[in-house]
Amino acid sequence: MNPAADSAGNDTGFVVRRIVVAMDSSPHSRAALDAAAALAARLHAELEGLFVEDIDLFNLAALPFGREFNLATGAARAFDAAALAEQLARQAAEMRRAVAVAAARAHVRSSFRVARGRIAAEIVAAAAAADLLILGAAGMGLTSRFRPGRVALAAAALAPRSVLLLRSGAAIRGRPLVAYDGSPSSEKALAAAARLADATDARVRVLTAEADAKKAEALRARAESRLAALGVRAVFSDAFELTLDTMCGTVQRTDADLMVIAADNPHLQGEGRLHLLQRIVCPVLLVR
Repeated sequence: MNPAADSAGNDTGFVVRRIVVAMDSSPHSRAALDAAAALAARLHAELEGLFVEDIDLFNLAALPFGREFNLATGAARAFDAAALAEQLARQAAEMRRAVAVAAARAHVRSSFRVARGRIAAEIVAAAAAADLLILGAAGMGLTSRFRPGRVALAAAALAPRSVLLLRSGAAIRGRPLVAYDGSPSSEKALAAAARLADATDARVRVLTAEADAKKAEALRARAESRLAALGVRAVFSDAFELTLDTMCGTVQRTDADLMVIAADNPHLQGEGRLHLLQRIVCPVLLVR
Protein backbone atom coordinates (compact mmCIF):
# COMPACT_ATOMS: atom_id res chain seq x y z
CA MET A 1 0.00 0.00 0.00
CA ASN A 2 1.19 3.52 -0.77
CA PRO A 3 2.33 5.03 2.55
CA ALA A 4 1.05 8.39 1.38
CA ALA A 5 -2.45 7.03 0.95
CA ASP A 6 -5.26 6.38 3.39
CA SER A 7 -7.18 3.12 3.85
CA ALA A 8 -9.53 4.02 1.00
CA GLY A 9 -6.62 4.49 -1.40
CA ASN A 10 -6.86 8.30 -1.50
CA ASP A 11 -3.56 10.12 -1.93
CA THR A 12 -3.04 12.01 1.32
CA GLY A 13 0.71 12.58 1.08
CA PHE A 14 2.55 15.82 0.46
CA VAL A 15 5.63 14.97 -1.56
CA VAL A 16 7.70 17.86 -2.90
CA ARG A 17 10.58 17.04 -5.23
CA ARG A 18 10.55 20.22 -7.32
CA ILE A 19 9.79 23.79 -6.26
CA VAL A 20 9.23 26.59 -8.77
CA VAL A 21 9.57 30.16 -7.56
CA ALA A 22 8.23 32.90 -9.84
CA MET A 23 10.60 35.86 -9.96
CA ASP A 24 10.70 39.49 -10.93
CA SER A 25 12.73 42.47 -9.72
CA SER A 26 10.52 43.25 -6.71
CA PRO A 27 11.42 42.76 -3.01
CA HIS A 28 8.48 40.34 -2.79
CA SER A 29 10.20 38.14 -5.36
CA ARG A 30 13.48 38.09 -3.45
CA ALA A 31 11.65 37.18 -0.25
CA ALA A 32 9.93 34.35 -2.12
CA LEU A 33 13.30 33.12 -3.39
CA ASP A 34 14.78 33.01 0.10
CA ALA A 35 11.75 31.10 1.41
CA ALA A 36 11.85 28.74 -1.57
CA ALA A 37 15.52 27.90 -1.02
CA ALA A 38 14.93 27.26 2.69
CA LEU A 39 11.96 24.99 1.95
CA ALA A 40 13.87 23.16 -0.78
CA ALA A 41 16.58 22.37 1.77
CA ARG A 42 14.05 21.20 4.36
CA LEU A 43 12.14 19.05 1.87
CA HIS A 44 15.21 17.84 -0.07
CA ALA A 45 13.73 19.30 -3.24
CA GLU A 46 15.16 20.85 -6.38
CA LEU A 47 14.67 24.59 -6.87
CA GLU A 48 13.78 26.27 -10.16
CA GLY A 49 13.63 30.03 -10.66
CA LEU A 50 11.24 31.26 -13.34
CA PHE A 51 11.28 34.69 -14.96
CA VAL A 52 8.50 35.54 -17.41
CA GLU A 53 9.04 38.18 -20.09
CA ASP A 54 5.66 39.85 -20.42
CA ILE A 55 4.47 39.48 -24.03
CA ASP A 56 2.16 42.46 -23.56
CA LEU A 57 5.21 44.67 -23.06
CA PHE A 58 6.69 43.46 -26.34
CA ASN A 59 3.40 44.12 -28.11
CA LEU A 60 3.46 47.64 -26.69
CA ALA A 61 7.08 48.14 -27.71
CA ALA A 62 6.16 47.23 -31.30
CA LEU A 63 3.89 50.27 -31.57
CA PRO A 64 5.53 53.22 -33.43
CA PHE A 65 4.55 55.80 -30.82
CA GLY A 66 5.86 53.95 -27.75
CA ARG A 67 7.85 56.05 -25.24
CA GLU A 68 9.46 55.22 -21.90
CA PHE A 69 9.63 57.89 -19.19
CA ASN A 70 12.13 58.12 -16.36
CA LEU A 71 10.09 58.67 -13.19
CA ALA A 72 12.94 60.53 -11.50
CA THR A 73 13.81 62.98 -14.30
CA GLY A 74 10.77 62.92 -16.57
CA ALA A 75 13.04 62.31 -19.55
CA ALA A 76 11.56 60.29 -22.42
CA ARG A 77 13.18 57.85 -24.79
CA ALA A 78 12.02 55.49 -27.48
CA PHE A 79 10.42 52.32 -26.16
CA ASP A 80 11.18 49.58 -28.67
CA ALA A 81 11.55 45.82 -28.66
CA ALA A 82 15.36 45.87 -28.79
CA ALA A 83 15.65 48.15 -25.75
CA LEU A 84 13.07 46.10 -23.87
CA ALA A 85 14.82 42.82 -24.65
CA GLU A 86 18.11 44.27 -23.41
CA GLN A 87 16.52 45.49 -20.18
CA LEU A 88 14.83 42.15 -19.50
CA ALA A 89 18.03 40.25 -20.29
CA ARG A 90 19.84 42.26 -17.60
CA GLN A 91 17.07 41.51 -15.11
CA ALA A 92 17.14 37.81 -15.99
CA ALA A 93 20.91 37.67 -15.50
CA GLU A 94 20.57 39.24 -12.05
CA MET A 95 17.86 36.75 -11.09
CA ARG A 96 19.86 33.82 -12.41
CA ARG A 97 22.74 34.84 -10.15
CA ALA A 98 20.36 35.32 -7.20
CA VAL A 99 18.95 31.80 -7.64
CA ALA A 100 22.45 30.31 -7.83
CA VAL A 101 23.54 32.15 -4.67
CA ALA A 102 20.40 31.21 -2.71
CA ALA A 103 20.66 27.57 -3.80
CA ALA A 104 24.35 27.36 -2.90
CA ARG A 105 23.65 28.85 0.52
CA ALA A 106 20.88 26.28 1.11
CA HIS A 107 22.88 23.40 -0.44
CA VAL A 108 20.18 22.46 -2.96
CA ARG A 109 20.20 21.79 -6.69
CA SER A 110 18.84 24.63 -8.79
CA SER A 111 18.01 25.77 -12.29
CA PHE A 112 16.71 28.93 -13.89
CA ARG A 113 14.73 29.56 -17.02
CA VAL A 114 13.12 32.40 -18.91
CA ALA A 115 9.73 32.14 -20.58
CA ARG A 116 7.88 34.67 -22.73
CA GLY A 117 4.13 35.03 -22.63
CA ARG A 118 1.37 36.33 -20.39
CA ILE A 119 2.75 36.23 -16.88
CA ALA A 120 -0.06 34.47 -15.04
CA ALA A 121 -0.52 31.86 -17.79
CA GLU A 122 3.20 31.04 -17.95
CA ILE A 123 3.47 30.69 -14.17
CA VAL A 124 0.45 28.40 -14.04
CA ALA A 125 1.92 26.30 -16.87
CA ALA A 126 5.25 26.04 -15.03
CA ALA A 127 3.47 24.89 -11.89
CA ALA A 128 2.20 21.83 -13.74
CA ALA A 129 5.77 20.48 -13.95
CA ALA A 130 6.47 21.10 -10.25
CA ASP A 131 5.10 19.98 -6.90
CA LEU A 132 5.00 23.42 -5.27
CA LEU A 133 4.75 26.94 -6.67
CA ILE A 134 5.97 29.84 -4.54
CA LEU A 135 4.91 33.41 -5.22
CA GLY A 136 5.49 36.74 -3.56
CA ALA A 137 1.89 37.89 -3.02
CA ALA A 138 2.79 41.50 -3.70
CA GLY A 139 1.08 44.74 -3.19
CA MET A 140 0.07 47.47 -0.83
CA GLY A 141 -2.73 49.68 -2.03
CA LEU A 142 -3.22 53.39 -1.40
CA THR A 143 -4.18 52.48 2.16
CA SER A 144 -2.28 50.20 4.52
CA ARG A 145 -4.53 47.29 3.62
CA PHE A 146 -2.72 44.44 1.95
CA ARG A 147 -3.75 43.89 -1.66
CA PRO A 148 -2.59 40.65 -3.25
CA GLY A 149 -1.40 41.01 -6.85
CA ARG A 150 -3.51 39.74 -9.71
CA VAL A 151 -0.84 37.21 -10.70
CA ALA A 152 -0.84 35.70 -7.21
CA LEU A 153 -4.62 35.44 -7.21
CA ALA A 154 -4.68 33.88 -10.69
CA ALA A 155 -2.08 31.30 -9.70
CA ALA A 156 -3.93 30.51 -6.48
CA ALA A 157 -7.06 29.82 -8.50
CA LEU A 158 -5.63 28.07 -11.56
CA ALA A 159 -2.33 26.37 -10.70
CA PRO A 160 -2.68 22.56 -10.77
CA ARG A 161 -0.26 22.14 -7.85
CA SER A 162 0.06 23.49 -4.32
CA VAL A 163 0.79 27.22 -4.06
CA LEU A 164 2.60 29.07 -1.28
CA LEU A 165 1.79 32.78 -1.16
CA LEU A 166 4.20 35.01 0.74
CA ARG A 167 4.31 38.60 1.84
CA SER A 168 7.62 40.43 1.81
CA GLY A 169 9.37 39.98 5.14
CA ALA A 170 7.34 36.94 6.19
CA ALA A 171 9.35 33.99 7.46
CA ILE A 172 8.29 30.37 7.84
CA ARG A 173 9.87 28.88 10.94
CA GLY A 174 7.82 25.70 11.16
CA ARG A 175 4.72 26.59 13.19
CA PRO A 176 1.88 25.68 10.80
CA LEU A 177 -1.84 25.99 11.45
CA VAL A 178 -3.98 23.65 9.35
CA ALA A 179 -7.73 23.76 8.73
CA TYR A 180 -8.98 20.19 9.12
CA ASP A 181 -12.45 18.74 8.57
CA GLY A 182 -11.61 15.10 7.84
CA SER A 183 -12.14 15.40 4.07
CA PRO A 184 -9.54 13.84 1.72
CA SER A 185 -8.23 17.26 0.71
CA SER A 186 -7.85 18.34 4.34
CA GLU A 187 -6.01 15.08 5.03
CA LYS A 188 -3.47 16.14 2.42
CA ALA A 189 -3.28 19.60 4.01
CA LEU A 190 -2.62 17.89 7.35
CA ALA A 191 0.23 15.91 5.78
CA ALA A 192 1.64 19.11 4.28
CA ALA A 193 1.57 20.84 7.65
CA ALA A 194 3.40 17.88 9.20
CA ARG A 195 6.14 18.08 6.55
CA LEU A 196 6.61 21.78 7.22
CA ALA A 197 6.64 21.61 11.02
CA ASP A 198 9.86 22.58 12.75
CA ALA A 199 11.94 19.44 13.31
CA THR A 200 12.96 20.36 16.86
CA ASP A 201 9.42 21.16 18.04
CA ALA A 202 7.47 18.89 15.66
CA ARG A 203 3.98 20.15 16.36
CA VAL A 204 1.08 21.25 14.20
CA ARG A 205 -1.83 23.37 15.36
CA VAL A 206 -5.03 21.86 14.00
CA LEU A 207 -8.13 24.02 13.57
CA THR A 208 -11.37 22.01 13.66
CA ALA A 209 -15.04 22.91 13.75
CA GLU A 210 -17.62 20.32 14.72
CA ALA A 211 -20.72 21.08 16.83
CA ASP A 212 -21.42 17.47 17.77
CA ALA A 213 -19.20 16.55 20.73
CA LYS A 214 -18.71 12.91 19.75
CA LYS A 215 -17.91 13.79 16.14
CA ALA A 216 -15.53 16.51 17.31
CA GLU A 217 -13.72 14.04 19.55
CA ALA A 218 -13.46 11.53 16.70
CA LEU A 219 -12.14 14.22 14.35
CA ARG A 220 -9.46 15.28 16.82
CA ALA A 221 -8.50 11.66 17.46
CA ARG A 222 -8.15 11.04 13.73
CA ALA A 223 -5.95 14.10 13.21
CA GLU A 224 -3.85 13.23 16.26
CA SER A 225 -3.35 9.68 14.98
CA ARG A 226 -2.41 10.85 11.47
CA LEU A 227 0.15 13.30 12.83
CA ALA A 228 1.57 10.85 15.36
CA ALA A 229 2.23 8.41 12.51
CA LEU A 230 4.32 11.18 10.92
CA GLY A 231 6.19 11.89 14.16
CA VAL A 232 4.38 15.16 14.82
CA ARG A 233 2.40 16.28 17.86
CA ALA A 234 -1.08 17.81 17.43
CA VAL A 235 -2.23 20.95 19.27
CA PHE A 236 -5.90 21.77 18.75
CA SER A 237 -7.89 24.93 18.33
CA ASP A 238 -11.65 24.53 18.05
CA ALA A 239 -14.19 26.79 16.38
CA PHE A 240 -17.93 26.71 15.79
CA GLU A 241 -17.31 26.87 12.04
CA LEU A 242 -14.29 26.84 9.70
CA THR A 243 -14.79 30.31 8.28
CA LEU A 244 -12.29 32.92 7.12
CA ASP A 245 -12.92 34.76 10.39
CA THR A 246 -11.96 31.78 12.52
CA MET A 247 -8.90 31.02 10.40
CA CYS A 248 -7.57 34.56 10.56
CA GLY A 249 -8.50 34.95 14.21
CA THR A 250 -6.71 31.74 15.21
CA VAL A 251 -3.54 32.85 13.43
CA GLN A 252 -3.63 36.15 15.31
CA ARG A 253 -4.21 34.46 18.71
CA THR A 254 -1.48 31.84 18.34
CA ASP A 255 2.17 31.62 17.32
CA ALA A 256 1.33 30.16 13.90
CA ASP A 257 3.52 31.45 11.06
CA LEU A 258 1.91 29.52 8.18
CA MET A 259 -1.74 28.87 7.29
CA VAL A 260 -2.21 25.52 5.53
CA ILE A 261 -5.55 24.92 3.86
CA ALA A 262 -6.93 22.70 1.11
CA ALA A 263 -7.28 24.69 -2.11
CA ASP A 264 -10.80 23.33 -2.64
CA ASN A 265 -12.04 24.54 0.74
CA PRO A 266 -15.48 26.06 0.02
CA HIS A 267 -14.60 29.25 1.88
CA LEU A 268 -11.85 29.94 -0.67
CA GLN A 269 -14.08 29.88 -3.71
CA GLY A 270 -15.09 33.06 -5.53
CA GLU A 271 -13.77 36.08 -3.61
CA GLY A 272 -12.73 33.89 -0.68
CA ARG A 273 -9.04 33.69 -1.67
CA LEU A 274 -8.82 37.46 -1.99
CA HIS A 275 -10.49 38.02 1.37
CA LEU A 276 -8.22 35.49 3.10
CA LEU A 277 -5.03 36.91 1.62
CA GLN A 278 -6.06 40.46 2.47
CA ARG A 279 -6.71 39.67 6.09
CA ILE A 280 -4.34 36.95 7.20
CA VAL A 281 -1.02 38.00 8.73
CA CYS A 282 1.12 35.02 7.70
CA PRO A 283 1.99 33.11 4.51
CA VAL A 284 -0.70 30.83 3.08
CA LEU A 285 -0.17 27.38 1.60
CA LEU A 286 -3.01 26.21 -0.65
CA VAL A 287 -2.68 22.44 -0.91
CA ARG A 288 -3.71 20.45 -3.99
